[in-house]
This record gives sequence, structure tokens and C-alpha cells, in this order.
Amino acid sequence: MVTDDVGLLTPRDTAQSGSRVVRSLGLLILVMLAAWGAQDLWETLLNSRGGLQGEYFSDLDFQGDRFERHDRSLDFLWEARGPLEGVPAENFSARWRGEIYFPADGVYQIILRTDDGARLTIGDEVLIDEWWPQPATEYARSMEFTKGWKHLEVDFFQKSGNAECRLMWIPPDDVRQAVPPRNLRPPKS
Repeated sequence: MVTDDVGLLTPRDTAQSGSRVVRSLGLLILVMLAAWGAQDLWETLLNSRGGLQGEYFSDLDFQGDRFERHDRSLDFLWEARGPLEGVPAENFSARWRGEIYFPADGVYQIILRTDDGARLTIGDEVLIDEWWPQPATEYARSMEFTKGWKHLEVDFFQKSGNAECRLMWIPPDDVRQAVPPRNLRPPKS
């Protein structure tokens, strides 16, 4: 390494150091690809945004004023507040669309906590359909899934009182948790 009279690196040394960093990063990526599996890493890199496309409507039947936003997870307790500006605290509906990633084959318990009504579809199967006004209630369904991305859609309505909608799961050999953002992605355009 060459320094000038005051001990600073020269431009040549900086360029050499930069190329060493790039080589090190390349080696790290190769090691990650080998250890984790190229497909899983690629999916994770593509899914860095995580979450679902949320659509909110100012009425109960998905026909009123429509507002759209990206929601990193489906884990909401609005209580007596509206979900966002322009959507009332009562008499609104919401729909979340995207995909859910099952990291391993096995039986998953899918849990939907809702106040008021909700409907959950994974793939082409309606797993939970509790479309009526109700206090906060949990519904669970155990089902076998294969590793990979599956279509996900959750419809929700809030008639009156507190509002809540939470999507949770218990993966094979794991604990109950909100479905993490890394396991959710918005629909493909």
C-alpha cells in the first residue's frame, strides 16, 4: 500500500481496495446461494418490498370511494378509528391481494382474527368464510401446503364498533405468529 507524505491512501490504493470489496461481496453471494439455495435467495431479493396490496372502500360492499396502499402485513387493530384518511371508522370494507410464501412442505394452521366479517382465500380455495357482523373472533383452519408462493386474498368489512383484521399462522414445527412481511408479496402486475 502506498501513502503520500501525510499518510493518506492514493487513488490507486482506493481503486484496489474497492475491487477487493466487490470480490468479497461476490464471494459472499456465492456462499449464500450455495447454502440457502438459489431459488429461495432469488425470491427473497425480488420480494424485498414484502406485504400485500390493500384496497379500502368507504362502504360495506366494495363499491364506494376506493383508496389503495401497500400494507407490509395484515395485522390491524383499528379499534374505533378508520384505517386511513377518507375511510370511515364504521361501514367500510377492505380487500388485500397478493401471494403468501410457504417456506416448507407441511401442515400449517392458518388463523384469521376478525371484527366484523372476513373471507380468506388461498390458492383457489376459500378457507374461512365468516361474512357477518361479529365481535372479535378467531377462526383457524389446518391445511397441508407445498413449499412455494400461493395466491392470497382477504376480504373484510367493518359494520360498527371496534375494527380488527389479523392474519396469523403456525408453520410446521414453529410457533404462532403474524405472517411475516417476507412471506407476503403484492400481486404481479
